[in-house]
Amino acid sequence: WNIDPDITDFNNLILDGSGYKYMNSNLTITGDVTINDAITLDMNGNSMTGTGTESFTMLGSSRVITDDIADPLPAFPTAFGTYSLASTSRVTLNGSGDQVVYTTPTYGRLDVYSNNNATLDGNLDVDGDFYMNDNAVLVDGGFDMNFGGDVIDIRDYTPTGGTTVTLDGGDQTLRDDDATSIDYLDFANLVLGGTGTKDLTGGQDYYRVSEEFTINNSITVDLSRDFEFSGTNFTNNGTLNHTANTINFNGTGVQTINPGANHSFQTTRFENAGGTKTITGNGLNI
Repeated sequence: WNIDPDITDFNNLILDGSGYKYMNSNLTITGDVTINDAITLDMNGNSMTGTGTESFTMLGSSRVITDDIADPLPAFPTAFGTYSLASTSRVTLNGSGDQVVYTTPTYGRLDVYSNNNATLDGNLDVDGDFYMNDNAVLVDGGFDMNFGGDVIDIRDYTPTGGTTVTLDGGDQTLRDDDATSIDYLDFANLVLGGTGTKDLTGGQDYYRVSEEFTINNSITVDLSRDFEFSGTNFTNNGTLNHTANTINFNGTGVQTINPGANHSFQTTRFENAGGTKTITGNGLNI
């Protein structure tokens, strides 16, 4: 169903039935918007703007596709008073150039398939899976990111100093599915929290943390790839199972390493002589 391009205003808008609904002009909404289960709204590069007080709701497996909503416009319906996106819903940014990731809502699944920079305008919360493609560049803008889904696929991303990426779901896989021989996943601060097991075992992944790394209580981390820690505080309050490859503590300043009561390391390296490396709390099980 195509929304008539001559229609530019709705009060309440409910998208129901089946299949795709296509926008063909910018829309101003004075009431509520509801996208029902299994319905896809293709924004077709157009904007949808609320009045600041009403609600925007995505139910079940509903989906929003942005197409070419270009920077500086946020690539999502904006200016609603409240947002409620089911954790099973899906939003896909697939513009041909730079796009702005609108961070007011908490997303279900979020696909960043932009063809260039995708820049956050605030702290990002994703309750579902997170995917990127090989063309997108994720720009955090100095903001933090929280992921609650099963799969977090971060590809081309260079963190801003002081930012934190937190995994706060259940069993989760943190990976880079880029088609390269070595897939670097870089973080300033990385917190593995929530519940369950965090899987860091992707085929060619190479994890690098430059500031602080924390495993929260009751969390199990399975790590079979190279892990480079150049930051200040490495803290394991859960269980860390390193089963292959190398953990490298190579900071140029002081490093405090608490490996935790429950850990096992494979090859372990201590490099760079710029500062003392102190093992605290527990000894090393290598």
